[in-house]
Amino acid sequence: PGVWDLFGGHLLPGESPATALRRELAEELGIEAEVGAAAMVVAEPDPGRHGPGTFHVFRIDHWRGEPALRGGEHTQLGWFSRDEAAALELADPAILGVIGRLLR
Repeated sequence: PGVWDLFGGHLLPGESPATALRRELAEELGIEAEVGAAAMVVAEPDPGRHGPGTFHVFRIDHWRGEPALRGGEHTQLGWFSRDEAAALELADPAILGVIGRLLR
């Protein structure tokens, strides 16, 4: 609570990371995203606290529908430049590095 994060979620049994992201974006934002190959895979930064895991990060450039918050998991939706994102309180400080790599 009180921090900014990227959209996404957990994989369901038998689900690929791209399929999970499409499902999560439909559930959380009401959009149908065009998801390609993963831009990067990032290890869980705090496995002692959260357990082992990996994050498959995708850059989404095209979608259908108007993004709007759904389901109550998030309280705000915003679009930020890299510099604006650097000033936000992020759920994980590593997110800024991920954003920087995606915007190259």
